[in-house]
Amino acid sequence: MPAELLRRRAARSNLADYIRYTSPDFIESNFSRILCEALDKFVLDVQAGIRPILKVHAPPQHGKTEIVSRKFPTYLIGKFKNLRISSASYSATFAESISLDVRRYLAESLHNRIFPLPDDKIKFSVNRNGEFTSPYDMRGSHIADGIGGGFTGRASDIFIID
Repeated sequence: MPAELLRRRAARSNLADYIRYTSPDFIESNFSRILCEALDKFVLDVQAGIRPILKVHAPPQHGKTEIVSRKFPTYLIGKFKNLRISSASYSATFAESISLDVRRYLAESLHNRIFPLPDDKIKFSVNRNGEFTSPYDMRGSHIADGIGGGFTGRASDIFIID
């Protein structure tokens, strides 16, 4: 099997390989590897109905936001088409910019080599800034907002606080 296909297969199976494939310039570290392993386990626990809580503490500029708030939701939306992901941050503006990054990552060709979009089209239903439904399955979604934002009454399978 060609090396490219093996890399894609690995990228579909775990977050670290997904990041390595879709962001070739990402500087990998021991912290990023440990974090990706913890997030992969977190997803397995979510699927098992355990309702896990994962806290990540690290100094600034260690890649927490890039990995947890941008790449992790993108990976999850590609792999688990109908997941509902909510993401909160200290401000609505920052949360919305992260949501736009997630949407942009979903449209990138490297992501689509791993998780091809249906009909080769980007299909986002945007209800407001920071919110969109999955282009793979309209039951999946990504909602992002800041402190005081409107998460009440909206179902979420995974809630990220950055």
